[in-house]
Amino acid sequence: MKVISLFTKQLEKSLAHFPTLINLYGLYYKDIVKREVELGHIIPEDRILVIGGGPLPCTAMEIADQTGAKIVVVDKDPKAVEIARRVIKRYNMEDQIKVKLADGINISAVDYSVIHVALQVCNRTKVLQNILSKAPQGARILVRSQRDVLKRMYSALPAWCKNCRFVEQKNSTMKATLLLIKGQEKIGDDEKVCIIANRRLVGYSST
Repeated sequence: MKVISLFTKQLEKSLAHFPTLINLYGLYYKDIVKREVELGHIIPEDRILVIGGGPLPCTAMEIADQTGAKIVVVDKDPKAVEIARRVIKRYNMEDQIKVKLADGINISAVDYSVIHVALQVCNRTKVLQNILSKAPQGARILVRSQRDVLKRMYSALPAWCKNCRFVEQKNSTMKATLLLIKGQEKIGDDEKVCIIANRRLVGYSST
């Protein structure tokens, strides 16, 4: 696990015991999520999957507050899932947000119209390949990217992400949030999964 990802998870586990600190920590995500909601055109009818929710699922909580959409949060750390469920219950958001133990590398995204991938997710290339192989056509995938000076401290993004639309995220450790839209390109009798980026189809390698 990358060092900042590990540090962030430990910090969130500590903060989870103090509601006032949770509220303050959540403020950091308010404008970030607002830009992501606008970029992804998220509406109340969307079904959203958040991968890498951590012990404090502030992103999911903020998306829920801003859109009213139903959200499933997953994390592969059992302790983080346990703490996140307590936080969601404390804020009376159990009807809107569900927290599950799962790994983004093999989770099925077939039931979701929007998938959000956290900055701290490890092996984001494999996670994105899995999502693109299983998500429905037209699914919007929001991926947070790190600043260049911090790129060695987070899991790398595949090269084909550079073609994607994005919104800049100022005043944070994030550089931007990228938008990938799953499309299909017909080549002869075969269909190839592609990303709709900047209003054109961009192929990607699944290997």
